[in-house]
Amino acid sequence: PLLRSRRASRSAALSHARLSAASSPPPAHRPATMSDGIGGMPPAWRRPSAGMPVAGIGGKPSGSWASMPGGARPAASSCGDPPCASASSAASCSSSSSSRSILDSCVFSSAKPCAFFALSSSICRSALCSFFFRFSLSPSPSPPPPPHPPLVSPPPPVVSGDGPLTHARCNAMLRDNTHHFRRMWDAVGWAKAGPDRPACWEVQRFGRAPQDARTYFDDIVSGRHCSRTRWMRFYGNEGDEVSRRDGTPDFTRPAPAILGFDAGGGSIDGFCGHHGGWGSTIRQRCVRANLQLLAVWPSDYNLCRNFEWQACAAQGSLPDQDENRIKFAVAPGSLNTGGAYGHPFNRCSGWTPNGANSGTYPNAGYANDDIFFLETCLFNQICENGEELFRLRAGEEWRCRFSPERVYELQRILMTPAEPEAL
Repeated sequence: PLLRSRRASRSAALSHARLSAASSPPPAHRPATMSDGIGGMPPAWRRPSAGMPVAGIGGKPSGSWASMPGGARPAASSCGDPPCASASSAASCSSSSSSRSILDSCVFSSAKPCAFFALSSSICRSALCSFFFRFSLSPSPSPPPPPHPPLVSPPPPVVSGDGPLTHARCNAMLRDNTHHFRRMWDAVGWAKAGPDRPACWEVQRFGRAPQDARTYFDDIVSGRHCSRTRWMRFYGNEGDEVSRRDGTPDFTRPAPAILGFDAGGGSIDGFCGHHGGWGSTIRQRCVRANLQLLAVWPSDYNLCRNFEWQACAAQGSLPDQDENRIKFAVAPGSLNTGGAYGHPFNRCSGWTPNGANSGTYPNAGYANDDIFFLETCLFNQICENGEELFRLRAGEEWRCRFSPERVYELQRILMTPAEPEAL
């Protein structure tokens, strides 16, 4: 019964639409345009050839335009008025003169859509008007925002005067192109780097043959040389009691790395002696204290070897190391470039090899005390937790969160051309 009722209602609506179209006088003929019809269908669809049926509800034939006088379109009834012409709908549709001008050419101004759908006049006008305003008068999208101007890197900081060593001061010292740190990376240890001399990362570890700088920093990140290098050498028979048959230190338990000054206040030697070490040399005392230090031959040494050893310690890759545990004979936060513990920075303070100021080591530029300041700032750079360094107590264990990204950042810093050293 429900299906029969729906079919009856549909037939009645179709009959009403046909009678309305037939009883109304034909409108003045005008050329067909793309704005006629539903959705702007092309004229070929709107003006079928003679005898072609126009689809109605359900695709059933609903008559032919060609059968009408002159092939004109169906005449407009009240449903064929402009969708917003009635008083009830004009208030909601004609909010501005621009809206009315657009509606004058509304694609649904003919009777055809209403006859096509067999809808009542008021429903047709309201629905078509709503459709037209929703999709034809929607605001255009906003233009994309202008691109941001390129970021301009600030000039590198210039560090002048003495002061306590801090996280911020270390960052500034490393990035200052005129700083003393930039003169410590010569291929020859303790020599002063300059524009006419190769940097240590530009030569191979032994033999001094040229190499790409990227090779050095890639090896730092991978730890390539950590386990294959003898980081602790013994002179004469000093290692007889503290070394294995292969010459490596004979630690009795895992040995953290130890850093500090060589002698005097805050020295590695004094720290090892106060923590169970004994013997006639610093190497003997530190091995017996189960602490390992960097002690290679002076002829093999430069800052690149020093940094390799540090990076191995930061990754826990030194032979016999206790994971990546590191200790400092003096609290890094207590250092001062003006000379805390009697160790001033950049005053040629500390040990230098014999002949450092002669032809063997030409253009000598730094001593061992300077190295410990640089070591502290390098850990501050390559470890994500570098800021913790300046809160440590002397002898407190510390573990670095090693960052390859920060190593490559250091590479970019060091390979920036240095400028004349500030006086």
